[in-house]
Order: sequence, then C-alpha cells, then structure tokens
Amino acid sequence: MERGIRIAAQVKEHNIDMLIMGSYTHSSLRSWLFGSKTNDLLGLSRIPVLLLR
Repeated sequence: MERGIRIAAQVKEHNIDMLIMGSYTHSSLRSWLFGSKTNDLLGLSRIPVLLLR
C-alpha cells in the first residue's frame, strides 16, 4: 500500500483535480496474496480517477 499512499500524497500536495492511470489485472490468487495497488489507490483517492486498461 506504500505506493498508493505516496501517489495520494503527491495528488494532495500538488492540488491535482483528476488522476488518470493505467491498470491491468493479475490472477485472483496473486491479488489475494499481494493486494492490488489500483484498489489501494482507489480506496485512498478523494478525487475522480480515470482507469485505462
């Protein structure tokens, strides 16, 4: 979750209005074991996020 926290901090620091990011999927097992940075960031985000896949 550290990367998600760092991105969220940059968004707040630079007063960004919208975040556009790429996303791709991993297997369910991998997501369950290691988590998902995309989900982490979406959970922390207070602004609109456009995901491109």
